[in-house]
Amino acid sequence: MSYEYYSILGIDRSATADEIKKAYRKKAMELHPDRTGWDKEKEALFKEVGAAYETLSDPQKKVYYDQTGTPPGQGWGWFGGFEWGFSSQGFGGFGDIFEQFFNGGSSQSSRSHGGEDEEAELVIDFADSYKWWKFELKYERYDLCGTCDWVGSKHGSKPIKCSHCHGSGQVRERVRTIFGVMEQATVCGVCQGSGETISDPCSTCHGKKRLRKKTTQTVEIPAGIADGVTLKMRGEGSIDTKNKSRWDLYIHISVVEIPHMMQREKDHIHFVLVLHPVELILGIKKNVKIPVIGERTIEIAAGTQPDHVIKMKWDGFPSLSRRDSRWDLYIHLQIEIPKKLSKKERELYEAIAHEKGIGWDEEKGFFEKIFCD
Repeated sequence: MSYEYYSILGIDRSATADEIKKAYRKKAMELHPDRTGWDKEKEALFKEVGAAYETLSDPQKKVYYDQTGTPPGQGWGWFGGFEWGFSSQGFGGFGDIFEQFFNGGSSQSSRSHGGEDEEAELVIDFADSYKWWKFELKYERYDLCGTCDWVGSKHGSKPIKCSHCHGSGQVRERVRTIFGVMEQATVCGVCQGSGETISDPCSTCHGKKRLRKKTTQTVEIPAGIADGVTLKMRGEGSIDTKNKSRWDLYIHISVVEIPHMMQREKDHIHFVLVLHPVELILGIKKNVKIPVIGERTIEIAAGTQPDHVIKMKWDGFPSLSRRDSRWDLYIHLQIEIPKKLSKKERELYEAIAHEKGIGWDEEKGFFEKIFCD
C-alpha cells in the first residue's frame, strides 16, 4: 500500500482539515466499489484513500506522518511505553450504532491482531435522510478459510513459533523525530502478527487462515441522518483469526441532491417560497407543496414584507436524541416581480401608481419603482 497520502487525496501538505475532508469524500465516492463494479484495481485505490484520510484527519497521527513519512502502527507512542490513545463518542441516544466520523477521533482497539474494521461509503439523497429506511449494503470482508478450518496449514501439519518476533506478533523499532526518539511497535512482517509461521500452508488461503469474501448486510438508516456521519455496525467487520470474533463495520454517509430552494441547518429545514407581490400585499391562505415534506397550509397576513419567515413547528428533521420529537421548518418568503403584464394588469397597476402619486417612467416599470427603489 502506498504511503503518499497527500498525493492519493490530491491535496497539498498545507491543506486544511476541511480541504482534507472534502478531498476524501470526492475520492471515496468516485472509487466506491458499488460505482466501479468491484474493479480490483480501483478497490485497492479506494482502500488507500480510506487509509490516507484515517491518518491525515487525525491531528496527532498527521504530525507523526509528516515527520516520519509513514502512518503510525498499532501500539505506537512515545518511547518509554506511553501510548497515544484515541476516543470516540456515541451520538445522541443511539449508543454504539452512531458515531461522528468526520468531527470526532478514531478509536484504537484493544482486540488482538487477526482482524480489522471495515469501512463502506453510502451515498443517499436528501429525501432519504428525512425518513427511516433500510438499505442492502454490499461490501467485502475477511471470513475464515473453510479448507483448513482457519489453521492456515494443510491437514496434518502445525504452525510453529515465529523466530523473528519470538511469538509476540510485534516488533519494536526506534524512530528519530523532532520530538526526540520514539519507539514504535509494528506488526511483525514475517508472521503478520499471529506469532506463528507455517511451513506447509493451506492451498486455499495460503496460510492466512482467512479469505476476502463479498457479503450483504441490511442497514437501517435512522431518519434525520446528516451528511458526514458514520454508522457503526458492531461485529460486522472482518474476522479475528485468534478468537473468531468480528471487528466492526463503519458506514460513512454522504447526503447529496438537496432540493432547489431548500437547505438544512443542523436539524432544521429552511425553504424559500417565491410569491407574487399581490399575495403579500393582500394576504392569502394557500396550500404549498414543499419538497420531501409534503403539502402544508400557510396563512400570510396582508402587508407581509419580503424576507419574512414563517416557522412551522415539528416539520424539520426528527431528533436523534429525543424520540417522537422533530425540529422545525422555516419558510422564507420572497417575491418575484412579473416580467410581463397583460393589458388589464398594466392598467390596474398604472391606476394604483396614479392613486399613490407615483410618477410613470416607461423605461423603468412600475413594479421596479415600488419594490426596487
